[in-house]
Amino acid sequence: MKENLNELLENPNDIKRTTNKREKTSWVWRYFDIEICNSEQFAICNLEIMGINILCKKEYKTGGSTKNCIEHLTNTHELFSEQNNISQTKKITKKHNESRQLELHQFLVDFILDTAQLLRIVERISFYKLIYELDPKFNMPDSKSVKAMIHIAYNYTFKVLTNLLELITSVSLTLDL
Repeated sequence: MKENLNELLENPNDIKRTTNKREKTSWVWRYFDIEICNSEQFAICNLEIMGINILCKKEYKTGGSTKNCIEHLTNTHELFSEQNNISQTKKITKKHNESRQLELHQFLVDFILDTAQLLRIVERISFYKLIYELDPKFNMPDSKSVKAMIHIAYNYTFKVLTNLLELITSVSLTLDL
């Protein structure tokens, strides 16, 4: 016994150190990464924001408590613990039917044109969150789809306007500066 003790004292690197930190067993850690910065621990959400290929990356300072993380998963991503649901599932929201989606897409295009927004507004997280809060059933188009919708609307309006101009004999245009 003394020999083992002397051996350990001579080779302190062989001593196994145990820490009091417990293994993280909460269900929330499946959706959060842990990062330590300046000796503070942060939980960072690694879930994708609904409908777009961007990670949430919401950060919470944590000393081991999971309350903020649970509230984030519940309120933002609509995920609930296995204790509340038999299996951990995301709340599934049915999308609008195709005709309603097209109508809403047209409202979106009208908004973008009337307010002179960039087409990329549909890819901004804050805009997506706003629309999702207003209507979770709305399927946000990407900027390429919005551009195509604007092009189709332009071609349609151009044809209607040229047909109308062919029928009239004179035009008076005014311009306010």
